[in-house]
Amino acid sequence: MWLTIKELSTYLKIKDKTLYYLVERGSIPHYRIGKLVRFKQTEIDAWMETKKAKSFDTCLDKAKRSLYTGPGRKLDGPGKEV
Repeated sequence: MWLTIKELSTYLKIKDKTLYYLVERGSIPHYRIGKLVRFKQTEIDAWMETKKAKSFDTCLDKAKRSLYTGPGRKLDGPGKEV
């Protein structure tokens, strides 16, 4: 199903202006037909799945790995740096 800016802004519950910004940046999948901008709902749904917020535990684990295994940190004994 093809959506207009107005329809997609209603669907995503965001302002039209925000959608135009995302289109201009190339951040959201879209199609241009002359001056018109259209979106495929299936592509938008897939794009939204990639934008899911990570859980706190996932973010915490990533931060710990970065902190404890960053450059200059030794792992598994002397001389074994990352």
